[in-house]
Amino acid sequence: MATTVVVPEPPGDAFAHDRADRRVARPARVGRASYCEGMAIEFGAILTLVMVGTWLFAIFDVITAPVDQIRLMQKPLWVLVVLLGFILGAVAWFAVGRPRASERPGGFPRPGGSPRPGGRSRPMAPDDDPEFLRTLRSRPDDGTPPAGV
Repeated sequence: MATTVVVPEPPGDAFAHDRADRRVARPARVGRASYCEGMAIEFGAILTLVMVGTWLFAIFDVITAPVDQIRLMQKPLWVLVVLLGFILGAVAWFAVGRPRASERPGGFPRPGGSPRPGGRSRPMAPDDDPEFLRTLRSRPDDGTPPAGV
């Protein structure tokens, strides 16, 4: 028959379990360290949202880009690169795959008023439009106001 030996706790350690409970239930630190930790968490959350937003924009941009204007690779490969590469794929798309603004329909033309793709020119102010200035010169100057004024 086996005997069980009970070892009594030392007298100074009778409330050790109470101290352990108090240690766990201690309130969170308030001060500089907890403030910095909170700021780091907020910064990380904001950075994550920016990265996910950039990635989603890149996916949308690849899908809606005209096939004949995409650079370097074919459109399905760019979709895979952006989907699987996450932020690196998005950066690669914006850097080397995306059509240039001057090549896209509705893109901003180069400075100097060069015509847009499709033969349309940039809108001009009336005083810069030679045709408008010609119509002003051809009007008789009899002092009557133009119609509709």
